[in-house]
Amino acid sequence: MPRPREEWVMVMAGGLGTRLKDLTRDTPKPMLKVGSRPLLETILHNYADQGFKKFYFAVNYKAEQIEDYFGNGAALGLEIQYVRETKRMGTAGALALLPEIPSSPIIVTNADLLTKQDFGQMMDLHIQSGADATVSVREYEMQVPFGVIGESEGRMQSIQEKPVHNFNVSAGINILSPTVLKLVPKDEFFDMPSLLESMLHKSMHVRVHKLDGYWLDIGRLHDYEKANADFSKEFR
Repeated sequence: MPRPREEWVMVMAGGLGTRLKDLTRDTPKPMLKVGSRPLLETILHNYADQGFKKFYFAVNYKAEQIEDYFGNGAALGLEIQYVRETKRMGTAGALALLPEIPSSPIIVTNADLLTKQDFGQMMDLHIQSGADATVSVREYEMQVPFGVIGESEGRMQSIQEKPVHNFNVSAGINILSPTVLKLVPKDEFFDMPSLLESMLHKSMHVRVHKLDGYWLDIGRLHDYEKANADFSKEFR
């Protein structure tokens, strides 16, 4: 049995899911079925199985479907509360709607991620580091589909045939210490990149955590199809 965790998990589940078009016309994206159950249910179980018990769902688009399905979480032995956005708040703005500032760091995750990670370890490393925030990243590889020419003053210096570049990209799971929440403006659209930029401007400590387990951002139809194909193997 995992040790109980006191830290909260906030799931940003209010998006419109416009890139999935017809699939989200009548259903909010977090409630789309991946495998045998809604994506949001898998996200919830991933955290609950690691000892996290207190959840906030930030909801907006077709919120009643999410609220009716999960209720207050008591049937699962969890505590679920809802932060209701009356307008689009971005990927961080709903943090200002929390009823109180948590006493411990809070995990903030997007609701369109199918992933297997050790969230407890991520939280422990955040606390040990003394960071103000921890940003999860994945390695993203991008290949230039042409030969790349290096030149100087009109003379060719080098050629690289279809070079590959690697980047660390945001993986949509962040940990914020309580003081960070005070930087989120009230009743405004505010994205997580803006919050992180504000932190860097203030020279706050933002730690980077590299994810190494299964991870898939379900943003487009082919991602959704891949998620369903992978589900039985990755989430038995």
